[in-house]
Order: sequence, then structure tokens, then C-alpha cells
Amino acid sequence: MPDSRPKPLSLVRGHRTNAELDARAAGEKALTTAEKMQMPRSVRASKEASAHWRRLRKVLGTVGMDEAFYENVLGRYCLLLAEHDQLAAERALRHEAVDDLRDRKDEMDFPDYVERLQTLAGMVDATDRQIAKKRDQLLAIERENLLTVQGKLRAIPKKPEEKKPSGIEAFRQSRGGGVSV
Repeated sequence: MPDSRPKPLSLVRGHRTNAELDARAAGEKALTTAEKMQMPRSVRASKEASAHWRRLRKVLGTVGMDEAFYENVLGRYCLLLAEHDQLAAERALRHEAVDDLRDRKDEMDFPDYVERLQTLAGMVDATDRQIAKKRDQLLAIERENLLTVQGKLRAIPKKPEEKKPSGIEAFRQSRGGGVSV
């Protein structure tokens, strides 16, 4: 089954007229900016977010998508990724605390052990909920960026527009093209 998703001109295969190729090239050029992405201040403040930013900008640069148009969304995405990583590290520490508590179970009174275990379990659950929320936010940004790229490609005219006569000219052509006095 052939792939029907929109593609940039560089990936289009098959016969195209010169007019179609010119229209596609002009459409693609019109939808790009000459301005490159700049790292937002909020991303610069976080070492981890900055690392994500540099990696993603490099990847986007290889496909020509490192335009200023994407910098705000990419900045938010990098900050969310950094927050997600922090929560994952926090979750791991809380799991270690649960394991440590279980190892010391014999050293404590049972009611005290149960109370501490419930507290830690509640903290782990809260962290898991925060991680799930961050993942949902990350997924939403990823979907939107993919749709934005696809939308950008869909906006490129596939064929040159045909000039249709309008007004009185269209009326004359529908009547046989002759001019009557």
C-alpha cells in the first residue's frame, strides 16, 4: 500500500511537471523561516533541560526543522523532560527507602513499621501520579509537534493553482466567449 502522507519535495517520487515542482518548492520555501532556534532563558537555567535542548536541536537541525518557530514548544518540552527525569530519580529513591524499611522490619514495632510503610507507599503513589501527568504532557507535545510538521507539509500546494476567470469574463466564456454589442 503506498504511503499517502504528505512529503517534502525532496522525498517526492514519480512524474511531476515542472510547474508542479516549482509550486511545491515555492510553497516549502514560503513556510520556512531564516531564523534559527535560540535556547529560552528558562531552559538555560536547568542543566538537564539544556542538555535535552542541545540534543533535540541537533536532531532537528539535521532535517532542517531547527527554526525559531519551534523554540517555545521545544523549550517547554525540554523542561518537562527534565522534570520527568527528576521525578523518576525521586521515585527510585523512595523505592530504595521502602526496601530499606523492609530490611529493618524486625527492628521496629509492627504498628510503627506499618505506619512508615503506608507513608512511603503514599509518597511513591503521589510520585507515580506526577510522573504519569508529565508523560501525558510530553506525549501531547510530541503529538502536536508531529501534527505541526504534517500540517506544514499539508499546507504546501501540490499542484499549481489554475487561474479561473471571474466576474464578467467567466460569464462571457460560459456564453461561448464572444463579445456582443
